[in-house]
Amino acid sequence: MAGGPIARSAAGIVPALVAGEALLLVWYGSRGEHSHWLTHLLAGTVVALLALTYWVQARGRAPRPPAVVVVVVAAQLLGTTPDVLVEAGVRQGRWMDVFLGSVSAHYTPAGNLTWAALTVAAAFTYATVVRAVRPPPASRGRRARNP
Repeated sequence: MAGGPIARSAAGIVPALVAGEALLLVWYGSRGEHSHWLTHLLAGTVVALLALTYWVQARGRAPRPPAVVVVVVAAQLLGTTPDVLVEAGVRQGRWMDVFLGSVSAHYTPAGNLTWAALTVAAAFTYATVVRAVRPPPASRGRRARNP
């Protein structure tokens, strides 16, 4: 695989992250809380995409796709941490909002519909910024074909 050691290690852990995500979905599903899982997925994706947008603007280049997956899943896992803590016997409280607003995210007006709209807006913003820092395909060192 092309790329440096970080890109290779990110690509190597993507399958494990996807498997972990599937386990989370099964865990939430076994408790009848699919929408709870979706809230954390969408909220984590919004935070990750906004952080990645900032990173692209600061660095002037986009991260490789495996790194994007790692950041998105890591953000969602951070948001689900309080649920794991509650399952382990820790009493739920407002302090758990330090984990990406884990508690408050469930009280957003229109719930997951709002989080879905914010996810689309964050994805559009990220894509727009990435496109702005990447040269068009014809100027990437290849000569454009004459029609």
